Amino acid sequence: MFALLAQSAGENINTPDITTTVSGILALTGFPLVIILIFVPFIAFNVWMLIDCIKRKETEFPGKNKNLWITLLGISLVISFIFSIFWVVNLVYYFAVKRKAKKSTA
Repeated sequence: MFALLAQSAGENINTPDITTTVSGILALTGFPLVIILIFVPFIAFNVWMLIDCIKRKETEFPGKNKNLWITLLGISLVISFIFSIFWVVNLVYYFAVKRKAKKSTA
C-alpha cells in the first residue's frame, strides 16, 4: 500500500537517502569514538590518582586515612566500567589530598 502511495506521489522508494546513510555511518563509527575520547582520559586520571595515593606517605593525608583513599579509588576504578560517576571520587581526592599536599610542600 505504501509503495502505491509513494509511486502516486512521484517518489522512488528504492533510492537511498544520503542523510540516512551518513547518519548511519556516524552512528557506527562516531559514537564509539566519542565514548572512547571521553572515558579514556577519565580512566587515566583514575589510575593516576590511585598511583599517587599508593606512593604518598600516611602523614600527608588529612586524618591519616590512606587505606580509605586507596579503597575508594580502587573501587571507583572497578566501578568505572559499569557507571559513569566514578570521576567524583578522583576529583575529591585530587582537591582534598593531592593539591593540599602540594601546597604544603611548596
